[in-house]
Amino acid sequence: MLLNAVLFQAGWFLCVMERGPLALLASALILLVHGLYVSRNRREWLFILALGSCGIAQDFLFMQAGVFHIDGHDFPPLWLMLVWLLFASTLNHSLRWLDQRLWLAAVLGAIAAPLSYLAGARLGALQIELHMLPVLGATWAALLPLAFLCNRRLLQTPAPTQTTGSTTP
Repeated sequence: MLLNAVLFQAGWFLCVMERGPLALLASALILLVHGLYVSRNRREWLFILALGSCGIAQDFLFMQAGVFHIDGHDFPPLWLMLVWLLFASTLNHSLRWLDQRLWLAAVLGAIAAPLSYLAGARLGALQIELHMLPVLGATWAALLPLAFLCNRRLLQTPAPTQTTGSTTP
């Protein structure tokens, strides 16, 4: 779980800061490490591609609506697409604990995602309209729990149950 979180953060930072060939190489290596040491589940990889595609489409719509823009791009650039794939790789691992707390996933999505876009803007990767941060927050408040629900369905696994420490015969 820790490896997955560290790899995502390193990939996010490289993609946002470098935005070129090094971002592609680093992301490919991170996803390779994910496949070798974190998960070899083919259904999870299908989920990573599906969520990544949905995220890219979402960012395209945000760019077209003027929520944020990236100089010289009408479509999300490769580095942003890679961030989506890296993020999708966290749902079954470092973010798995949110699967049983969808309400908390909504709250964290509403807060953390706009902060991530804002951090990207502060690092020069994009320009964001500050008055549009609530739109990002509301979208992510719905997206993150929905992603967990779709992931459950794809993997055909029930939500993890929270243990209380007591045992019953």
